[in-house]
Amino acid sequence: MLKSALISERWFRDLKHNCIYQTEYKNMRELRRVISDYVERYNFRRLHSSLDYETPAEWYFSGINESNAPADKMMKWAA
Repeated sequence: MLKSALISERWFRDLKHNCIYQTEYKNMRELRRVISDYVERYNFRRLHSSLDYETPAEWYFSGINESNAPADKMMKWAA
């Protein structure tokens, strides 16, 4: 439980420091778009060393959850 809380805290800290605090946003729509882009990049494009250099999506959908993968996000499994 503590480990998952630490991971969540780290993720939100990274989001705030790498994304939110960098710019003054014109409105909530712009902020939501920036956060959405950050989450997309984090989950589907950024390689994570702790996941053996896979993205979280690749790791998550690589086995038991493969049938739940969004069709437009299937990368290496489409081949």
